[in-house]
Amino acid sequence: MKNIFISIISIIVFFLIVESALLIRGYTPISFENTFRLKVSGELLGEYDRNLFWRLKDVQPNFTEKNSLKIMILTDSVSVMYEGKGYPDILHNYLSNSIPDKNPVVFNGGVPGYTSFQGLKYFTSELLSYQPDIISVCYGWNDHWQSGNELPDKLQKPPNRFISNIVGKSRLFAFLRAILLKTKQNQYSSVGPSEFRRVSLKDYEDNIEKFVEIAKQNEIVIVLMTAPYLNGPVDWIPTHKEYNAVVHKIAKRNNVPLVNLVDKFKDRKNLFIEPEKDQAHYNWQGSEIVAQALQKVILKHIDK
Repeated sequence: MKNIFISIISIIVFFLIVESALLIRGYTPISFENTFRLKVSGELLGEYDRNLFWRLKDVQPNFTEKNSLKIMILTDSVSVMYEGKGYPDILHNYLSNSIPDKNPVVFNGGVPGYTSFQGLKYFTSELLSYQPDIISVCYGWNDHWQSGNELPDKLQKPPNRFISNIVGKSRLFAFLRAILLKTKQNQYSSVGPSEFRRVSLKDYEDNIEKFVEIAKQNEIVIVLMTAPYLNGPVDWIPTHKEYNAVVHKIAKRNNVPLVNLVDKFKDRKNLFIEPEKDQAHYNWQGSEIVAQALQKVILKHIDK
């Protein structure tokens, strides 16, 4: 009993010493919500969201004009790599010139790091209420990334607010949490064991299929897009091809438009921002190719 008492006292003393040391050094504990950071190309874009994990700050559709052609681009970071802009903005300019009578409005719904799970949740919980006429869907890169805590996106839970508010006041807890998160971030890889992916291949198919189902139910034209990449000696390409194959299968099965970008980007280093380090994020020239391909499909539909 005496040893237990001494151990408890030792832990308390250690805790108080560390807390005091962090206080002296000016380390201030901040809530999980306020410490969340999401950067793209060095720019702070994201904020914490309990429903979607994270979101872009102050971003929402501007579908205020009557009789406008409302188009939503649902994807991840590839559409916001230039200070929040990308191919949706180029597409808007193209369509405004080619079909000004339709008054096209394009919403850039790309969110860095999003999987098809988050994208579908974003669409059903928020964006569907804006009643878009056309949506394009392109996910896959992040879906086959390995989860840091070995749980798929659908099983992820936000931190308990009660525990966070109580324990979160501790400087030591905040300090250890920051170290842990940084360690977990370094453990992420572009592809890992199938059971540890953020979205399994089966769930990916279910998510994209659900997009199509909801679009048809609401008389929305849906355009599926394959996720382009730079061919090269990287471990995720075989897995990435599997996810793109799912998109082909769903488009064919449901007879919906498909924009296949893979062949347009293969072996073209000039279309990527950092081709030696990053085989997924295309540059502004690549964004123009995506916008042109998407415009062609949209105009074909409108002409019917």
